[in-house]
Amino acid sequence: MANMIFNLDLNKNNAINPIIFGRLTDGNLRKITVNITNEGEPVDLTGWVIRFEGVTGGQAKVFDVLGVHLLDAENGKFEYTFSKTAFSASGAYTTAYFAIEKDDMRETTNDIKIIVENVADLNAQDAQTVVTELNKTITLINERYAELNGRVGGYADDIAELENWLTSRKAEIENIIDLANSNFNQKLSEIQAKLDETNQAIVNGDFYTKTETDQKLSAINTTITNHTNDKANPHSVTASQVGAYSKQEIDTKLSKAVMADDSGKVILKDFEVTTISETVNIGNGLSLNFQRKGEFVLVRFSGSLTAINSGTYFSTAVPDQWRPDGIKELIGHFASGALAFHVDLETDGRVKWWGNSGATGAPRGTAMYFLK
Repeated sequence: MANMIFNLDLNKNNAINPIIFGRLTDGNLRKITVNITNEGEPVDLTGWVIRFEGVTGGQAKVFDVLGVHLLDAENGKFEYTFSKTAFSASGAYTTAYFAIEKDDMRETTNDIKIIVENVADLNAQDAQTVVTELNKTITLINERYAELNGRVGGYADDIAELENWLTSRKAEIENIIDLANSNFNQKLSEIQAKLDETNQAIVNGDFYTKTETDQKLSAINTTITNHTNDKANPHSVTASQVGAYSKQEIDTKLSKAVMADDSGKVILKDFEVTTISETVNIGNGLSLNFQRKGEFVLVRFSGSLTAINSGTYFSTAVPDQWRPDGIKELIGHFASGALAFHVDLETDGRVKWWGNSGATGAPRGTAMYFLK
């Protein structure tokens, strides 16, 4: 039987709709060769799913990809074999065409006219249609079963691999657990020893009351204030510095912290103000080198400045510990020259340039300010 050749175009305008005749119970032998074009140019069907879609005269919907066989994908050529389902109802198709799909793309051809003639024995035809559809369904079920069975086999291999991994590292895992238990028991023993020590001290009654501790601290702070004549008294000893100790420990700690020399001048030990420092690169090659003692801050300029416009903020703000409670003007100069500049250090840590716009060079100099 010679195949019919259908030239179908994705642009359905002015397309000539080909026609094919069939009869009930026909199918599985009738083939057509299809060339799909777009505006007359062949469509590359590589990777596309091709499906025949139609609605029979009996309003049955036919969607078939099994009958498609590619002949020349690059030039849009394939062969289609009509199944018995396609000729399962007499009369003219209300619609019939080929659809192509790939990813989220879909296109359809112009219509094909299909007319199905009657046969004498409709009962035989109906029976054949039912058997054909049942066989097709069984085939699809068997294919799906094989696919799922293959996946289960893959999962079994993964589980076996995991079990082997756990088995090979059993000793390592047990050592980690034993070490964690040992560390926990050691910490528990240390805590218990501290509790026993505290309980024994409570039994001995060897603690100052809160009132007694406050009285001792008040007397010491009064002595410090009288000798330093400092109303703000930055050297006062607080309860947090003394901590929760026994009588002997508190007396020893205070005796080390507050002493007097031969002239009666108060000497402070262990409560000296800590000096901290940090270098912050605020952007455009400019670094601020901070050093702080209490509320007093020294800041030194360093780095190699790249061009920045006057009144512009640098990209990086300084950390909280260097931020003042008001805007501070920090003055500096450029090395090997008389050009000066200043920057504003604001309360939120941002730094604004107030030198010449586009100035470059090596910023130098030291400025100072109080945080509060």
